[in-house]
Amino acid sequence: MADTVMVVDDDLDILSILTFTFESRGYRVRKATSGEEALQVVRKFTPDVFVLDVTLPGIDGMELCRELRAQARTRHVPVLFLTGRDQPEMVVQGFEAGGDDYVVKPFNMQELLARVENLLRRKQEAARPAAAREGQVVAVTGARGGTGRTTLAVNLALALTRLWTGEVVLVDTNLEFGRAAVLLDLPDPREVTALLQEQGEDLERDYVEETYLSPHPSGLHFLAAPLSPADVETIGQAEAERMLHLLRPAYQAIVLDLPPSIREPYRTLLRLADQIVVVVNPDILTLVATQSLLQSLTMLEVPNEIVQIVLNDHPRVFNSPSQEEVAKFLGLPIAGVIPADAANVPAALNSGRPPVLQPEETPFVEAVVRMAYYLATVMRR
Repeated sequence: MADTVMVVDDDLDILSILTFTFESRGYRVRKATSGEEALQVVRKFTPDVFVLDVTLPGIDGMELCRELRAQARTRHVPVLFLTGRDQPEMVVQGFEAGGDDYVVKPFNMQELLARVENLLRRKQEAARPAAAREGQVVAVTGARGGTGRTTLAVNLALALTRLWTGEVVLVDTNLEFGRAAVLLDLPDPREVTALLQEQGEDLERDYVEETYLSPHPSGLHFLAAPLSPADVETIGQAEAERMLHLLRPAYQAIVLDLPPSIREPYRTLLRLADQIVVVVNPDILTLVATQSLLQSLTMLEVPNEIVQIVLNDHPRVFNSPSQEEVAKFLGLPIAGVIPADAANVPAALNSGRPPVLQPEETPFVEAVVRMAYYLATVMRR
């Protein structure tokens, strides 16, 4: 039986658009134009997810959410808020009222659908035994330094956090020279070595977050590379396996920023990844090096189906290979193209505010978000 979405919005145009969109995707839809009407409906019917406008007449969206959380039959039904771009304070209030996620108006319909699907999936997974739930590992790597790998890893993790709020961990696994924390403006992040000293099993997520992870205002969780060279030497194959063993049960996605290396522990992390994003630039040196990296992945018995080639299209000069030439040279299709954005990306990174967090949806941001949607779709298969 199809899942049912209950949409509560006093704007009849938005109500009509959302009804058409959800029904075209196979959902059943119940509608209400006020909080009072919604409470009347749920006395006899319980939907699978609520989509609530914050600014409803009478009982507003916040109070409606509190009412739903107070009732046994709707206490555990996911709630997604629709809020205005000029209402950032509403986001915090919405979570405090018991909301699970939010989308800012005017919203991207694909993002709204993805967030609703994610809430429904999390609800289904919560009903399963804990042992049946396991997060997906996305390893972001490249064959050379300077390809934009870390920039992509950070922004990709933030874009996935748009879909899976609170469900994504970014791990800086560039153990020798990792500095992803700088791009996130996290001055004193917690390091991976502390987590690896944990002796327990089946850890509660709250405990992991409070003890070992650094929170980012976006909802992303972060785990930093060691600062001490001595600590780097203590991390090998067993430690890499242990780290993923502790993180997989607690999170939807674990994004790894990997250096251009296939020695241990990087080899183990690549072997255990569910998706491998290989970042390339349009120059012959990078392409030749990437060819060698792909051969190494084949030797590790990594299937081509999980290798995603992303062309970071910078720097591009008059004789740079085209997208088609890059794909032919590497023998794999291009999963995504990240356009150059020399005007915005460096300034955003220097400020500790990655492009994905900026209010302007630049072509760079749009490309990263599309890549996140693509990976989220692939990982759900």
